[in-house]
Amino acid sequence: MVNWHDDQAAGLRRLVKAPKRRVIAVASASPADSAAVVAAAALELTARGARVLVIDEHEGAHSMAAPLQCATRYDLLQAARGDVPIARASVRVAELLTLLPAARAAAALRHADAAERAAVARNVELAEQGAEFVLIRAMAGVDGLSPLARGASRVVLAVQGHAAGLTDGYLLLKQLHATTGHARYGVVMTRLRDAAARAALIANLQRVAGERLEVGLADFGSLPVPREAHAFAFTAAVAHGAALIADELERVEACALPRPAGGMRQLLARAGITGLMNSRSPLSGAAG
Repeated sequence: MVNWHDDQAAGLRRLVKAPKRRVIAVASASPADSAAVVAAAALELTARGARVLVIDEHEGAHSMAAPLQCATRYDLLQAARGDVPIARASVRVAELLTLLPAARAAAALRHADAAERAAVARNVELAEQGAEFVLIRAMAGVDGLSPLARGASRVVLAVQGHAAGLTDGYLLLKQLHATTGHARYGVVMTRLRDAAARAALIANLQRVAGERLEVGLADFGSLPVPREAHAFAFTAAVAHGAALIADELERVEACALPRPAGGMRQLLARAGITGLMNSRSPLSGAAG
């Protein structure tokens, strides 16, 4: 997107070719599986030269800090409340990769008033500037996805590749579909016990989702997940899986951002957050 603090020449270059952004939420019945999928996808996309923002709705031992090998201190909610600037809440993991912890913000948004929702929206828009991919590692509650994740253009599920995992995956899909209502979702198969059975497992999940929920499931490949207490590592198997996931993420429909603060504003508007703001809001001139 155009950064109005850049020099005029840089601004003109961006206006000639407006950047695009893909906003994808990743959810799983297992926090470790969603963490592995997001980490693998983010690292692969940045290796391809894309700028990525990861918004993490998990915290503590289940946060993205360990798989991305970084330390976090603040949360999006603290930036929204003015305790710290968004630049301090965000963590620069690598040149093209930024992590924004948002567990407390995601929880607060479920019961926040209009002013707090607007403050979260403003800070997320600041954090997302320049990102080509926004990967939201979603926390699913009893009411489905959080307001942040609910507006993503695509929801991808990390489903474990065995009978119990497929059952958990279907139940999660049913829960999320009740609030998102998408016609199509993505699925990454994790922890496959038998690689030869992968095609049958995917087909079975696709059939059940189609018959019972009338939704489509796009195959985003498979990914090994480290066992408990094992660090996430970009092994050959992970690299192969990450490449397939990134290929699919690049095919997700992107939104053009010809003016400042566009992509995440559209996401938040779909979740009913920015729609609460009036014409005097600092975001009122932003385009979706």
